Amino acid sequence: MIRGLSRLLRDVARGLPDPERDPDLGPVYTDLRLRWKRDPRLLPPEAWEEGLLELIAERIVEGWDRHGAPSAARTPERPILP
Repeated sequence: MIRGLSRLLRDVARGLPDPERDPDLGPVYTDLRLRWKRDPRLLPPEAWEEGLLELIAERIVEGWDRHGAPSAARTPERPILP
């Protein structure tokens, strides 16, 4: 799923004159540019996959920090499924 999404984002970015200004693509594009220090349109698909995964993970952690982790994440000794 991440592979497909990252390739779609990469293809969309390649077709835009300024992907960083796009309201949906901009945050991903900016994160990749800052992370790799080059134009993300020149990066291979694997870099987009890695960048998208890292960005998603960072956003989840930010949400946990702001609102608290879900109960399953706070009690890892208790299995979710019996």
